[in-house]
Amino acid sequence: MGRGVLDVIVAVLFCVLVGVPAAAVGWLVEQSGWLPGFPWWRWALIPPLALVFLVGLLLTATVVRLLLPRLKPGRYPFPTHPQACVWLLHFSLQRLMYLPVWRHFLFAFSTFRWALLRALGARVAFNMDTSSDVLILDLPLMELGPETMIGAGCTLSGHLIEQGTLFLAGVLLDRGAQVGNNVLIGPGATVGEYAVIGPECRIAAGSTIGPFAYMGAACYLSPGVRVGAKAILGHQVNVGPGVTIGEGAVIETGTRIPRGAIVADGAHYPPDTRDGNL
Repeated sequence: MGRGVLDVIVAVLFCVLVGVPAAAVGWLVEQSGWLPGFPWWRWALIPPLALVFLVGLLLTATVVRLLLPRLKPGRYPFPTHPQACVWLLHFSLQRLMYLPVWRHFLFAFSTFRWALLRALGARVAFNMDTSSDVLILDLPLMELGPETMIGAGCTLSGHLIEQGTLFLAGVLLDRGAQVGNNVLIGPGATVGEYAVIGPECRIAAGSTIGPFAYMGAACYLSPGVRVGAKAILGHQVNVGPGVTIGEGAVIETGTRIPRGAIVADGAHYPPDTRDGNL
């Protein structure tokens, strides 16, 4: 079943589930004489009018975002640099659009969710999936490819403020990337095609995960880590800054890789030295 058709079904169910009780309340109010001249059937229009309001909200957000200056990746003094002020404007717009009163409702519809992310500047495929409580920040810096999936409680951020400096960088989830629950992904991170990130992982700024790579639960990638295609990381792997893990390498569960280390393509880490061989 197409996502658009499913959204129509959900919209009809919403109008029925909310409209019928609203009409019943309207009838009671009409009978009591509290609101003369406001017939009961108008109360049933509340759900479809709410949907129309959301469409207007999305269109208005799109126009406002297009009128704002462009958000540019880079490092800027915070909050004095003009680009830092531009980021604050985009961030404020996003916070308003993420108010709980309508955010979770928008995320309940594939079409509205896609439209919300697009309205705020993200390059996002219509057939991506995400939980309703996912927090995707700095949407002009986000690219979410087709068939990507983002689990509950995840946060994707294109900004980092540290020692008076605002760091802005794009985040890419390529086609088919799978992100487990409660994962944090920082600015400048890239997740390759069909890569899998287990729950509770932390992906720091500037890290790259290659296509078809696999990360177990609760792994931590420090800034600037490179994980090659088809590499496999077990659970609770801690990778230091600037580490390179080669294509097809296997990292054992619980391993800690020190800063700047290089794990060769196809290698097993830590190496097996029981026979005196590295």
